[in-house]
Amino acid sequence: MTGRASQADGKAREIVVTADAREYDRALARELPSWGVAFAILDEQRILVDVQKATRAYNSLDEVVPHELSHLLVRQRVPSASLPIWFSEGMAQWQAREWSMVDGWQLMQGVWTGSVPHIEDLAREYPSDELRAQDAYRVSYVAFTDLFADVGFTKLPDLLAAIESKQSFSSGFAEYWGFTVADFAAYFQDDLERRYKSKALALQSGPLFGFAALVFIAVIIRYSLRRRRKYQQMEE
Repeated sequence: MTGRASQADGKAREIVVTADAREYDRALARELPSWGVAFAILDEQRILVDVQKATRAYNSLDEVVPHELSHLLVRQRVPSASLPIWFSEGMAQWQAREWSMVDGWQLMQGVWTGSVPHIEDLAREYPSDELRAQDAYRVSYVAFTDLFADVGFTKLPDLLAAIESKQSFSSGFAEYWGFTVADFAAYFQDDLERRYKSKALALQSGPLFGFAALVFIAVIIRYSLRRRRKYQQMEE
């Protein structure tokens, strides 16, 4: 199924929903990870959605489509510079409101066990393994949101404008913030380990199981509310 939407800027964006994204566009098969749910083809302003994967409980279409649209819109704002994957994926998750209590819990466990990658290693691609890729998504979200924690997300357009003006992410980043990407990566990694490892230590033994139970209940409630809303929409 193909849908085409014309935006106010006059540029059409196409959303293709298919049973198998890799089979649909074999020219991209090598670039699409096997665990991928949807893909933004930036130069073509096109989105491929693998409907079988997108309908899994933790990858609903109401999150997948806004996530990929974020990539297309940012490409229009910054056509002359490549963004590191940790920044672009963190921004897309934030705009799609994908973060949950479960993500926080799993990120904490990943930091504690050392499975979470450093953002300086997430410039061009994510790990091929799905579980490690999920860790990469989570750390990207936290890195992006931490970057704007003190100044607010209203500053995002100014940062993107600086990057486009310099036609370089690293140069625009340094000019806007006054520190380099490497400086931020080092600070963020230290802060991440201090923040999450201390929480993980506090939650070992008894409190750990109590927290896990709360997470489980929260997931069930969230799933039930989402399903109820979908049924209500269908009835209307």
